[in-house]
Order: sequence, then structure tokens, then C-alpha cells
Amino acid sequence: MEHLNSHKEFKKVVLDKDFPGIKKGQQLFVASPKIIDDYINKIPVGEVRTIERMR
Repeated sequence: MEHLNSHKEFKKVVLDKDFPGIKKGQQLFVASPKIIDDYINKIPVGEVRTIERMR
């Protein structure tokens, strides 16, 4: 759980090559561990989310 309390910030990067579902030159949001944890904890019990939806 240490990583959740780290003070890593999110960042946005411009891709220099294609990434699954994202083309070269597009911007990619890289979330902090806390942002991801908050997102996952808000998913209602019994529901499913895909990585693509989270992106």
C-alpha cells in the first residue's frame, strides 16, 4: 500500500510510437496509483470495467 501514499503525480505524454488503441503522436494520460485506486473502488460490486474504458 506504500505506492498509494506516494506523491507521484499524473502526467501526460505524447507517444513517439503506436501503443495498443492509441496512435503515434496522440497524448496518453498516465494516472497516479491513487487515481487508479479511486477509480477501481468506485466500480459497483458485480460490474466490470475494461482497460480501454479506463483509458
